[in-house]
Amino acid sequence: MGRKKFYSALYYNKDFETIDILDKLHDANLLCETEYYRNGTILSLEATDCTEVRELLAPMILDMDAYIEENNATFTSSEKNIPLNLLAMDYEEIHKEKIIWDDQVGCFYSF
Repeated sequence: MGRKKFYSALYYNKDFETIDILDKLHDANLLCETEYYRNGTILSLEATDCTEVRELLAPMILDMDAYIEENNATFTSSEKNIPLNLLAMDYEEIHKEKIIWDDQVGCFYSF
């Protein structure tokens, strides 16, 4: 996979930053559509489309419109939220780890 222009160097180089941002979105109740497999692997993940979410994601996603367009071409389209499925899928390919939700602790981690 080549580098996608809508992701920042931080996304490619600092895997823990992505996990930290997802935890911040969760803690602020900004994740609105979440579905996980029993083991915590992400099935579907969306955040509310608002200024706060866009600001939190800005260090990772440089061009939100291009990111959403590619996500919606790959996954089920979201018309009102910011889908995070592509972010999670690309994370796995880039960092060779899956993003997992730990329901007991209430946070994301990679494995």
